[in-house]
Amino acid sequence: MEQKDVLKALQRDHAAELKLAAERLSGTAKHTEIIPSPVLSEMTGHTVLLKPENLQVTGSFKIRGAYNKIASLSEE
Repeated sequence: MEQKDVLKALQRDHAAELKLAAERLSGTAKHTEIIPSPVLSEMTGHTVLLKPENLQVTGSFKIRGAYNKIASLSEE
């Protein structure tokens, strides 16, 4: 990626893009809670939180990005 492309990406309105993506995904992806992992927290000595995206219909987090991209395409 060239420097001009990076600068252009930094200037985008990410909040508006995220809001639009959330609207597209409404009713499609499940809301997954963040849950603590006592075992991993004990092993690492730090609080470890997990977001179980494997509970999505697809079994992965990729449903959000893939669905958002497809839903944003034009009819052609």
